Amino acid sequence: MKVFVVLSIQLFITAVIIGIFVFCEPVRKWVIAKPWFLYALLPAVMILIFVLACCRDIRRQVPANYILLAFFTILEGLLLGSLSVLWFQLLQSRRDTMGRRSHHYGDTSANFVCATNKMGFYPAK
Repeated sequence: MKVFVVLSIQLFITAVIIGIFVFCEPVRKWVIAKPWFLYALLPAVMILIFVLACCRDIRRQVPANYILLAFFTILEGLLLGSLSVLWFQLLQSRRDTMGRRSHHYGDTSANFVCATNKMGFYPAK
């Protein structure tokens, strides 16, 4: 029961952080203008995952494990929030540039295919 409560709190905090990043326009503009934020979060999250995975003594100590878990939750929320903003911006820009020229303007799946096609997921024709 305790594990599910902790996991639920983690998911709630992560969702709130992602919501702030996606729906708050000043934060969204700041993330788009400062790409170093994402580049700084990637190694920070990886280092923290490494510490949590490899240092068994720190994981087992009661105040330290909650502090590391809270720090991981916040960092992961910031990372996922900034990635969500950048992905949303990519889809919006691709929809605006390519969607108006085709008859699939309202179809989000067609816009997604257009966006991923330009990114190189499929071979270019």
